[in-house]
Amino acid sequence: MMIAETDRNNRTVLLTGGTGFLGRAICQQLLDTGYRIRLLIHRTPARPWQEANEQTESITANLQDLAALQQAVAGVDIIVHAAGLAHVHNGDAGAMERINVQGTDTLLQAAIGQGVKQFIYISSSLAAEAESGPQQATAYARSKLAAEGKIREAVAQKEIAAVILRPVNIYGPGMAGNIAAMIRLIGRGMLLRLPRLDTRLSLVAAEDVARAVCLALEKPEPGVRRYLLTDEQEYSISAIEAAIYQALGRNLPALAMPRVLLYGAAATAGLLNRLRGKKGGISLRTYHNLVTDNLHSAQQIREELGFFPSTTFYQQLPDIIDSLG
Repeated sequence: MMIAETDRNNRTVLLTGGTGFLGRAICQQLLDTGYRIRLLIHRTPARPWQEANEQTESITANLQDLAALQQAVAGVDIIVHAAGLAHVHNGDAGAMERINVQGTDTLLQAAIGQGVKQFIYISSSLAAEAESGPQQATAYARSKLAAEGKIREAVAQKEIAAVILRPVNIYGPGMAGNIAAMIRLIGRGMLLRLPRLDTRLSLVAAEDVARAVCLALEKPEPGVRRYLLTDEQEYSISAIEAAIYQALGRNLPALAMPRVLLYGAAATAGLLNRLRGKKGGISLRTYHNLVTDNLHSAQQIREELGFFPSTTFYQQLPDIIDSLG
């Protein structure tokens, strides 16, 4: 059942994480589609990105504060939960548990208590990693899977309907992560050419994740649905590297570092990070990600919700480079 435009204008969406990289894209797409937005923010940003308008309001609350969340969700029709500690922020397991798992559960309880009917959760394809190998999965991956479990428990009790979106690595202007770091290092001439890496991986644009959110809102269904999100392209590390050099107007170096040097550099960086007490950063996991395929398909959401990607990483690369300075 599709939602009519007049119904959209009368529906309020509570959006968490709306001031972040992905959240901004979701917020803009919801506004463009005609929904009213209530932004749940942890603290008032120094420079709010959105202009004040009659379609948008902001409310400050902590994801661990049930009473504040109950007030925040009062009168809300739908919740889109995009807030949380991301893997690029290198949070520890305890912080991931508090914010990604317990925070999601508290928001769910507030939603159920106020009669909210639909809950859209932005998870991660890394949650699948935690399903297949929890011992090897990161704290982030385990926290996203655990948060999904809280949602499925609530849905099983027929208290709320939910859609769980599992995007792969997300790109777009203002992105973070390993590819953004590669762009910066190449731009500064601080990265040797990588060894040939035909590792295949999936990516998805922030704006297409935002479109998927709106599609999920347009076709509400009882129960819980879970979808992987990709732009349906097959990328390789070497092809991405070459595209970055070209977009920066630089020649790809003729000589590439030996793979054993890449391994040694990742191992050394990981050791130094541990000695400094720094969580995350470059490590042997980085090397593992560079040499291991990470391909996914968006076939299910395409067939059920009519999701078709609108762009590719290569099309957005010039704008990404501009945004990274």
